[in-house]
Amino acid sequence: MIDTQLFSVELPNGTTVRPLSGQVTIDETWSPFIQASIVIEEPADLTPFDPRLSPPPRVRVNAAQYFWNGTTGAFSVTPDSSESWNLHIRESVRTADHTLTLTLASDEALLQDYSQMFATVGPGMDFVTFPSELHTVIDYVTHGPWGSLTSAGVVPTANFVETTPAVDLSPFNETVGLYTGIVWRPGVSAWSFVSEYLQRSGRRLWVDPDSDWHISLEPKNTAGTIYLHDAVQLTNYSSTISRDDWYDGVAIVYTWSPDAKYSPSLSHVDLATSGSFYRGRTHVETIQLAPAVGAATPAAAVFDGMATYKLDRMSALGRSETFEAVSNFDAKTGMALSVSIDGGTVTGHVASVTWNIGTRRMTVTGRDMV
Repeated sequence: MIDTQLFSVELPNGTTVRPLSGQVTIDETWSPFIQASIVIEEPADLTPFDPRLSPPPRVRVNAAQYFWNGTTGAFSVTPDSSESWNLHIRESVRTADHTLTLTLASDEALLQDYSQMFATVGPGMDFVTFPSELHTVIDYVTHGPWGSLTSAGVVPTANFVETTPAVDLSPFNETVGLYTGIVWRPGVSAWSFVSEYLQRSGRRLWVDPDSDWHISLEPKNTAGTIYLHDAVQLTNYSSTISRDDWYDGVAIVYTWSPDAKYSPSLSHVDLATSGSFYRGRTHVETIQLAPAVGAATPAAAVFDGMATYKLDRMSALGRSETFEAVSNFDAKTGMALSVSIDGGTVTGHVASVTWNIGTRRMTVTGRDMV
């Protein structure tokens, strides 16, 4: 298989350059969903690359792959696979060899950066109108404090895509106390605030390569299949089984007080375990609710759901299959994965992909492999 790959980077100073090296990763278990590191020749003026600017400077990384056509004796005219990632700069490092390394990420990181800074407790969210209110939070954090964004094709308002299946959050509504039970407290990041709602319904919030925001099921399967064959695309593979980051039991402890004058004195525990007999590794966390919930224990629907969501994610992290192959920029997380190796075939779904600019290879991690 003969191919050539072309990378270009659109910089915040208005120029487009070829990167010297780097990699781009998409990972459904990460947030931000897209993370990258790109090395370029040092620009004459480093001011536009300062990640402390408001808004943070943006970079678009473009990649295209062309295969050799034996019939025509030339590479294909149009890309056989391509992708473009619209990211913002998290860090820029200038080194003695006159290169600049840019650490990049998708815009979930902006919600993780920003915390509620009002002196009083901020507004809550009603699950009945949650999608529109979530859009308001995203738009405020990514655009409100800084004004309209115009660089690298970013529109003044965030593009919020509610993916199918539709987000059904109706069991968790104002009538059972959730709206008053969870509010945006001072010092709490926007990401933590909105994630708590989504996790209870088994959804995740993520940003795609075009900087569009999505709510989708966790994990989300995507149409299409990536085929890898040890005699064609595949160059290496490994299988890992680890106890680290794996759990088969989750306990979420909610606490609250009858009013704002006292320390939390009431509690409810949301539990989830794998199987009827549990004796393994437990993840425990505590969430303090606003005192407005009141003295009476709210309905179970207010609490239950997050433990199951976290267990679904954590119980699947113990085993991973990793494959190195010739880059294919059409690869997406959630796509079906079929690997022909050692005379047999294993199948599953794509959990992550890392494209390496220097080696023209990609590393694919699979989940649910059988």
